[in-house]
Amino acid sequence: DNDDNNDNDNDNDNNIDIECGCTVDTTEYIITEIHEITVASKFTGKQTFGTAGTSTFHATVIYSAQVDITAERTFGGTGTISYGAGAVLSIAATVVYNIQTSFTSMALTITQSVTYTATTVMTQTSVTLHHTMLLQASTVTFTGTTIQGTGSCSYTRSIGGFLNSLSSTFETALGVVATGLNRRIDTSTLLVTTLCGSNHGDLTFASSTALLAYLNCSASSTYSSTAGAGTFA
Repeated sequence: DNDDNNDNDNDNDNNIDIECGCTVDTTEYIITEIHEITVASKFTGKQTFGTAGTSTFHATVIYSAQVDITAERTFGGTGTISYGAGAVLSIAATVVYNIQTSFTSMALTITQSVTYTATTVMTQTSVTLHHTMLLQASTVTFTGTTIQGTGSCSYTRSIGGFLNSLSSTFETALGVVATGLNRRIDTSTLLVTTLCGSNHGDLTFASSTALLAYLNCSASSTYSSTAGAGTFA
């Protein structure tokens, strides 16, 4: 249901947002263990996930304010999550996103492990990473995004996938690892990393991965990419 504060009232009953065609809820909520949304919704009030549990979304859910996750949480469902302009997300507990997720023109701070298993897109996003960011989706795209901090990022899958870094800056280390068989005959099973106009710290590519470093692309007026130490296993 959409009764996020357990008051037996549908919380998604306010104004309709013209841009997203979804109901707008300005109330601040403390999310409990079971959390389900089935109506396209935009939340402009603060959200606190302070109890361990699962959130299941079967519609588009947009956050445009402060979101604090302080207890273990798994997000899933057939819908999508969008952290839009004005959103400030703090992840201070282990979080898993098994749902398509996008971040646009917002700030993200990560102090505990976060895992993304479904399509993930970060655009013009500022990420402060002090733990591990685990990327496991078939497609992950960073555009105009900055990742800095003391943590690390890895892209790991057992089958083929694409990690795209476009006009982005990774001050943290990035590792790309294909699990399972070390020798791949079919190129569709490779993990492909695409760099276009990006700046990276240390890069590590394990067996059965591929690197495309474009010298001429449309993502940025500065086409070349730079990196720290590069390791190919």
